[in-house]
Amino acid sequence: MAISIDTNGNKRERELIESLAYYCIQKMMPRKKNLEIDIIQVTNLKDTDGDWANCIDTEDLNTFEIKVERQMSLRKKLLSVAHELVHVKQFSRKELEHTESISYSTWYGKRYRTTNKYWELPWEIEAYGMELGLFNQWIDDKKIKGNFINDPT
Repeated sequence: MAISIDTNGNKRERELIESLAYYCIQKMMPRKKNLEIDIIQVTNLKDTDGDWANCIDTEDLNTFEIKVERQMSLRKKLLSVAHELVHVKQFSRKELEHTESISYSTWYGKRYRTTNKYWELPWEIEAYGMELGLFNQWIDDKKIKGNFINDPT
């Protein structure tokens, strides 16, 4: 498995993102060995793509690109990476599949209109449901320290 972090961020931030990424994949897909994931921090992603983070799948079920908004706090970046890695799991296992139309996706064989309410899409419910749990398990298991651990809200 290869995970690359493309960022101008500091070394500690890159190490944390990489550690979390490997941890999430190990938790969700422990037998998966041939994944290639590029995690790229992008400025103005919200303006250009309409998202703070996204996961881009390819025709190869083992190759993915995750983009994350550079200007987010470290905590939000890490939670976003965990969220997008849930989508990697979904695509890799064919739980979630794109269709011939960008307006539809297939979730466990059932076709969903992607223009429906975002919060009601089952793959987003799963990703949001897992991101914080994966993040907190990683902090506990790896004994991660830092200001970003506690939610400031």
